[in-house]
Amino acid sequence: MDKITERIERQAGIPGLAALLAERLSPTDLQSLLLAVNRLRSARIRPADVLTGYAADRFVRPSPVSPVVMLRWDQIAFAHLPPGFEPIALAPFVRVLFRSWASLALISLVIGCAFVSAVLASSLVGIFAVFALLALGWALLYASFFPQAVTLAGHKPLNAVLSSLLVVRSSLWPTLGLLVLVNLLDTGLSLIWYRAIGSGSAVTFVAILASAFVGTGLTAALFYFYRDRSAALRSLIMAQGKT
Repeated sequence: MDKITERIERQAGIPGLAALLAERLSPTDLQSLLLAVNRLRSARIRPADVLTGYAADRFVRPSPVSPVVMLRWDQIAFAHLPPGFEPIALAPFVRVLFRSWASLALISLVIGCAFVSAVLASSLVGIFAVFALLALGWALLYASFFPQAVTLAGHKPLNAVLSSLLVVRSSLWPTLGLLVLVNLLDTGLSLIWYRAIGSGSAVTFVAILASAFVGTGLTAALFYFYRDRSAALRSLIMAQGKT
């Protein structure tokens, strides 16, 4: 550990602060924490502080070099790279978004095919279909957090299935309780919204807003559950690895 980090931990009164943030927090949680810290620090900055920083700190002043000139310099640098170098961009949002949707579409297709096959088998094989449907339901239970693993953790399809399996396996009963509660609320409230839609324009508008609010809350609950449980599982695995 470098001396600057040691000094920060000593002044903060929290020994091992850097290791604590690096080992106990997931990357997304650490980003959320840093954003909250920046918001708190930004709220304390006054206009006079901005002017003082502009006059005294060269890192907050506009660059004297035109961004057009910098772009031309980048083009010249790329043109003189030897063969074998491939320019890449950090945080490819569009590519990650496309990959996430492709992964979700792939698993939806697989699940849909499995469900249709089980339904068709029920009319052909009889008792075998019962076991097929039970196996399909069990598989869907363990893949419940596949969307969260793809979109929140950025896992590839197979890793997302494995991550969901580990989370459900380590928290089977809480997962069952959450899924049952979410589905009951979603089904029951959907019936209420459906009845309210035909009661008038104002009631319909309120029903639409309430449906969107509750639906977003239920979806967020699944994301929070996966995030917290996967973070706890990673901490447990790291602690067992150290011992």
